[in-house]
Amino acid sequence: MIYLLLALLFIAYHIYQWYKAKPYQKPESVDLNLEQAPMVSILVPAWNAAQDIAEFIDSFHALQYPNKELILCAGGSDGSLELARKKASSSILVLEQLKGEGKQKALAKSFARSHGEIIYLTDIDCRLDNESLARVLKPILDGKEAVVTGSSMPLVTQHTIGAVLIHWATVRKAAGLKPRYLDGVLGRNCAATRTAVKAINGFNFDAPTGTDYRMAQQLTKYGYKIWFEPTSEVQTEFAWPLGTYVRKRARWLRNVILYAERPRQLAELKGVVVNLAIPFALLFLFVLSLILMHPLPAFLSVLLILHGALNRLRYVREMLPPKYLRLTLLPGSLENLFGTFAAGVYAATTLLSPKLRKQW
Repeated sequence: MIYLLLALLFIAYHIYQWYKAKPYQKPESVDLNLEQAPMVSILVPAWNAAQDIAEFIDSFHALQYPNKELILCAGGSDGSLELARKKASSSILVLEQLKGEGKQKALAKSFARSHGEIIYLTDIDCRLDNESLARVLKPILDGKEAVVTGSSMPLVTQHTIGAVLIHWATVRKAAGLKPRYLDGVLGRNCAATRTAVKAINGFNFDAPTGTDYRMAQQLTKYGYKIWFEPTSEVQTEFAWPLGTYVRKRARWLRNVILYAERPRQLAELKGVVVNLAIPFALLFLFVLSLILMHPLPAFLSVLLILHGALNRLRYVREMLPPKYLRLTLLPGSLENLFGTFAAGVYAATTLLSPKLRKQW
């Protein structure tokens, strides 16, 4: 009887949450005054990125922003440098990224050769577009902010993958809950004034965890606040298949545990600790069922897993256009949830090994 009652309460709760949720509404477009637009320098490292260079440069040329330059620091063994050099022009400067320099030195080298009053950072596997760039530049062009970071969305070619759509909806949901000033930046969608970048020594700082995390810490150290613009979403390749998602999310979880500044980033640290603990808590409930020889703890863990999957499905209704909402997303929701749990387990176990805890 108790199982039936719990199941009915569970179903009733999610039906109520579904109908209470407000369907997605597209934000209004943003217009920029481009008559006196300052130069924007777009800095992009491109190591072994031959498969992305042509499409990225096409997206750069398609931008309506008139006063722009692209500094592409390319290298690797796949012909990236040679391909990039063929695409060089008056608005595209190609530099060579040497083996062992890494992303950080490539950015420092690119910044030193740039001319823009505004520096925009993104990745070579992203695709630039007018809307996301306008939204991240506007607070700076209006003179209100010095550093602005945005969010991201999957490539159009990934919009048929259920788990990716679930991830996108979850990212949007989380973005809507964040404060307007953040402790971090998203390195694939971030703009800053030249003055701010100079203050942090033009990317000439140690970044063992990646530019995003250390750049934000450096900016905060020098008194800069990071404005978050959630409606600016640059297209990028979302981590998938499952193994890639688990590895990249685990890396982010480890970075917060190892490098979060206490006490300023304590809230982020607590959130990650909870994230790491959830899969072990669910496993504990299953083991408890075996020890007690009673199915109730296992039944509760199943309900909790379904709760997470159905919540993610509801996020699609709230955060994405109606065309993406379909019943076939439920398996994708479970895949995404499983990947999140697996990343937590992987991050927690690798943190115990000095050799693995800092792996990229």
